[in-house]
Amino acid sequence: MPHAFRASALIAACSAGMYVSNGVNMAFFAALLESRGLEAGQISLFLGVAFLARVLAGPAWGHVCDRWGRVRPVLAVSMVMSGAAALGVLATHGVWALFGLVLLYSVGASALMPLYDLLTLAAARRMGFDFGRVRAVGSGGFMLGALGAGFVLAAEGPQAVAWLMAGFLLLSVLMLPFMLESGERAGVTARVAEPSPLAIPAFRRLLAISALLQGAHAAYYALSTLHWRAAGLGDRLIGLLWAEAVLAEILMLVFCRKAIARLGPANLMVIGAVGATVRWTGTGLSTDPVVLALLQPLHAASFTAPYLASLQVMAMCVPAGRAASAQSLNAALGVALPTGVLMFASGILYERVAGLVFLAMAALTLASLAFLPGLRRRLA
Repeated sequence: MPHAFRASALIAACSAGMYVSNGVNMAFFAALLESRGLEAGQISLFLGVAFLARVLAGPAWGHVCDRWGRVRPVLAVSMVMSGAAALGVLATHGVWALFGLVLLYSVGASALMPLYDLLTLAAARRMGFDFGRVRAVGSGGFMLGALGAGFVLAAEGPQAVAWLMAGFLLLSVLMLPFMLESGERAGVTARVAEPSPLAIPAFRRLLAISALLQGAHAAYYALSTLHWRAAGLGDRLIGLLWAEAVLAEILMLVFCRKAIARLGPANLMVIGAVGATVRWTGTGLSTDPVVLALLQPLHAASFTAPYLASLQVMAMCVPAGRAASAQSLNAALGVALPTGVLMFASGILYERVAGLVFLAMAALTLASLAFLPGLRRRLA
């Protein structure tokens, strides 16, 4: 157990900086780009195309890990790439130069979450610690990033976003050499005889459901901060709303381990679909801070439940030697591709109907329920 505790503590420490940076990014990168002269439609377009780039970049990172059998060096390269791109935004004013930096940031960031999850899951299986609680540390970092950035922006302005994003990524890079092997080589080197994850019916069904549920967060990621700012909400309050959502995620990861295991992936997806539909409907109809504060805890349903369900599905049906590829393909095709397309579409729609764009997201999550019977059959 001491060895397991040390391994989990080192992984959690490394993840903290990465997730703080991502919390700043998700909540306020759009505000940074707006301060460089971009409009809401341009921001949605750029972020959408950048997410689409992850469709190619994410599987490429995963393929490198599967063939090489190493995760940490790949994570280090991707972190440095993203941090450098974030800082580059401060020295850039041209529209296309900013687009290039957003693209570079996204390519690097496409490796972070799937490879970190792979590393943590391998270590958890080998050493017996609770994946959810270690992952909750990362979620806590995300929450602190979103919350703290709101206060820093109010005092220092949007340029602080780039420094926070790059600085905390550098912190994670510096922590990587101190991590234990943690099962890094266990089950990540692909065997030629093992099928591609795309050849597995349950995995393909997972991608379809994930695309609708996770992709429906596109308007939230790209436009919620701008929409709430336009409605008169301050940066501190917006940071608190983002932090509240992630706090619900942390509570689910820490305290609902037995319930998550008992429910299984299909039921978790149902919870995700219903919770997301309620969340996006309410977000589209109101900018009242009280209403938003009541809706934000549904992040545990709209994001966390489908995320945990996807991990369960991959553990059940994907061979160990294809784990990195499966994680990266799910991140690319089940998250990045739909999010990128929907960011682009939501930006166009937002210019016409403003906050009602979130109702379109609610319709997508409701539609995901049609795919769930097929997933149940394939996992039976």
